[in-house]
Amino acid sequence: MPHTPVRDFMTSEVASVTIDTPLSEVARKMRDERLSCLLVMSDGTPQGIVTERDLTRLAANLLSGEAAGSLDDLMTSNLITFHEDEDCDDAVGVLHKHRIRRLVVVNDEGKTCGLITRADLLKGHSCKIERQRDGLEQRVRERTKELEALNSKLTELTITDPLLGVGNRRAMDQALEELYERTRRYKRPYSLALVDVDHFKLYNDHYGHQKGDEVLISIATTIKNTIRVTDSVYRFGGEEFLVLFPEVGAQGGMMAAEHIRQAIENLNIEHIHARRGFVTSSFGVAEENIKNPDQLHTISVADQALYAAKENGRNRVEKMPEADSPALKNAG
Repeated sequence: MPHTPVRDFMTSEVASVTIDTPLSEVARKMRDERLSCLLVMSDGTPQGIVTERDLTRLAANLLSGEAAGSLDDLMTSNLITFHEDEDCDDAVGVLHKHRIRRLVVVNDEGKTCGLITRADLLKGHSCKIERQRDGLEQRVRERTKELEALNSKLTELTITDPLLGVGNRRAMDQALEELYERTRRYKRPYSLALVDVDHFKLYNDHYGHQKGDEVLISIATTIKNTIRVTDSVYRFGGEEFLVLFPEVGAQGGMMAAEHIRQAIENLNIEHIHARRGFVTSSFGVAEENIKNPDQLHTISVADQALYAAKENGRNRVEKMPEADSPALKNAG
């Protein structure tokens, strides 16, 4: 439990008298100021304590004809003191052990710095419990935050391609399903592009698979940095990517794909077996049918467009063929 020193809960302004104070003045002071006790001090050091019980005993003695005596005779001199840095719970133990109601609190020099009672210690104990509760709640919040971060990281790992840092097929399927539902229910358009790295097998055969992985990482990063915040990119398989363009038709998808194609070309990655001498990419773009959405058919049409891009010389963007196009008829 947290440490709760008695100095945080003691009464620091303690009424006191000196050892030579007359008993009549002591009684008057306690009566007028309605005090339950008075410390008897000598140069800041506690010498004893006078309580209401002591005054009652004095009155009884006087009624019995006994002499009043002095303050030294009346006070309790074997004081039990307690250091201001000690814990409130320990002070409670001292009170119980000695069957007393209050403790004189002293500092390192033995000088009086306050007085603490059972009521004060009860406040201290309650404060300690409250601090402990707050500490536990804080740890629970921190642990919950850590678990949420771990869960978020685990979720990210399940939907992210570990090499390229883009969405994997699972993430792609989720995104396509969400766009499909949006199109089906609200007639919202979207288009997609299939991207293929041209002559990638030849690149791997000549430069090695490690260099091939570096090329894919560069291209994935380039696509992520080129598309809009609302767009997304996924590894479709091998050297192929799929890019989603929400709220964009075929024409807008063509423009976005061309922007990506140019950015990949501008990387100027050497490829001696490519016709242009550097790495290029081909794109096939298709728009979802708003009236009769079918994401699998849309991907198939984009694949046909990608095939056309390769047939027409690579490093180019082709869109979804028209309804009477042989490519579309073959796709069906």
